[in-house]
Amino acid sequence: MLVKIYTENPSEKEIDRVVNLLERDGVVIYPTDSVYAFGCSIRSAKAVERLRRIKGKDLTTFSVVFDSLGRIADYCRVDNAQFRLLKQNLPGPFTFLLDASSRMPHKALERRRTIGIRIPDNLIPRAIVERLGAPLLT
Repeated sequence: MLVKIYTENPSEKEIDRVVNLLERDGVVIYPTDSVYAFGCSIRSAKAVERLRRIKGKDLTTFSVVFDSLGRIADYCRVDNAQFRLLKQNLPGPFTFLLDASSRMPHKALERRRTIGIRIPDNLIPRAIVERLGAPLLT
């Protein structure tokens, strides 16, 4: 299924179509700050396995896309200094490595307990995450 969403004015109807696909264990391609990326709902173990196969590795390092700084603390441990750094640089084209909390699904992690986190400076992935109510794994 192809869903066209325009960055300048993302259609709620089209965002809902993408969210519906993600809720049914789908994997999507979405724009980031600089390139397009594959992503799935962090809540779907089946979609995470699909994403691993698409990326072509047994153990793939993932990043997690959030819609706001407030959500990061739900899945990662963030101290005050880290929060200030995140606040200064996000949204933007950066990935920050943080310690995962116990709420981070094990399928999203490799052997270590750190994960890359992002808040892209693009309305589309942030709107998808907000509507989905969960981060994207990418």
